[in-house]
Amino acid sequence: MGKKLIATQKSYNEAFKKHMHAYISLKDECYYSRCMLLCYSVECGLKCLIMKNNRIYYTTQANEKLSKVLGTHDVKILLRELRQAGNYLLENTVTMKNETVNSENYHQVYRYCIPIREDKLQKMKSYEETLVDIVSWLREEI
Repeated sequence: MGKKLIATQKSYNEAFKKHMHAYISLKDECYYSRCMLLCYSVECGLKCLIMKNNRIYYTTQANEKLSKVLGTHDVKILLRELRQAGNYLLENTVTMKNETVNSENYHQVYRYCIPIREDKLQKMKSYEETLVDIVSWLREEI
C-alpha cells in the first residue's frame, strides 16, 4: 500500500459536506455511486469530529492509536472513538457470493457495485438510513 497523504481537519470537513451534497444531488440515480458518496461523507465527518475533539489539525499530529483510528474505513471504529457506537445499528448483510458485509467493508460494496443477496437488500437499505442519521448528528456536532 502506498504512503497515506496528510489530511487536515478542514479537508475532512469539506469532504463531508461535498460528498453529502453530491449524494443529495443524485437523488434516485446511480444507487451504488450515491451510497459510496454517503459512506465517504460519513467517514470524513467522523474523522473531522475526532480531530476536532482531540484538538489536532493535521493527521500527522495524531498519536499512534489515533492515527490507526483515522486510517480506517470502519464506521463502527470511528463511532466507538466518539463514544457513539451504541447509538447506531449498522447491520451486516450478505453478497450474492455469500460473503458477509460489515461496517469495515461496506464501502467496498458501493465502490465495486457488488450485488447483495435479494433476501438481504433491506439490510442494505437500513445501513443507508443509519448513515443518513449519522450525518444529521454530525451536522450538529461539527
